[in-house]
Amino acid sequence: MKSKAQNYSHQAYSMLFMSGVLWGFSALFYKKSLAVMSIAVFLAVRFILGAIYIFTTEHKKFVKLSIRVFGLIALFTIVDTIMINFLYSAGIQRTTAIHASVIHLSTPFMVYFLASIFLSEKPHSRVIFGAIIAVIGMLGIVLGTSSSASGTGASIIGDLFLLSEAFVAASAIVIGRKLLTKYKIIPGEQLGFIEYSLSAIPFVIYVIWSGGVNELASVSLSSWVWVVGASILCGAIPITLYNRSIRKLPAQRLADVSFISPTTGALVGVFLLGEHITAIF
Repeated sequence: MKSKAQNYSHQAYSMLFMSGVLWGFSALFYKKSLAVMSIAVFLAVRFILGAIYIFTTEHKKFVKLSIRVFGLIALFTIVDTIMINFLYSAGIQRTTAIHASVIHLSTPFMVYFLASIFLSEKPHSRVIFGAIIAVIGMLGIVLGTSSSASGTGASIIGDLFLLSEAFVAASAIVIGRKLLTKYKIIPGEQLGFIEYSLSAIPFVIYVIWSGGVNELASVSLSSWVWVVGASILCGAIPITLYNRSIRKLPAQRLADVSFISPTTGALVGVFLLGEHITAIF
């Protein structure tokens, strides 16, 4: 019985790891997409394409949900999808992929703190010690390079957007685990579909109202590759993998995704976006 549980956990962690790797490519796909689209148009398209992909591939697993559960998912969507994607898009436009990666290293420690309060999952003393070192190092990197190296493409405003996104992401990890462990009938795939579908609505309304639909006509075929990649490769697929693992792993393990993504993101920044790692990094 124990070995079966361990294998189950190993499988769950493998899915978590893959979601983290794929999310690490977000900086590349977002930057390329936001170069040809406004944030509102990009997010509207991203959520629509992501929802279509999840429904097409996973709809057989969907179940009927009560109005109460659907309402809770709707509230969760505001935090987990709309706020996170808007803050990340606003931040990555104004700073570098490397800065984004370093800032995201703060997310696990925020998760440890929130999980200890809301899930009664107490972090080890080594985690607390590591959190102090990590936060000091992160602040030194962000504040130091943002103020002294404006030519690198980093700005304090962009970094603050991303720091806010890191806190919201940490909150979403804790809330999501509590939601999916309390309501075990909700398939992770269906949660991702509902999140993306609901998230698309406000952005679609705004885009239609503001006339942003006209932007789509000027987007080249090669640029659509980046938008579709951001929607599926860095969106629908990782959120599906993440939601599958969320019930089987404690919040402290789920927080590891925020160590995995920054590692991938930093490599993407250096090798694919031409960014440079300085001595302070």
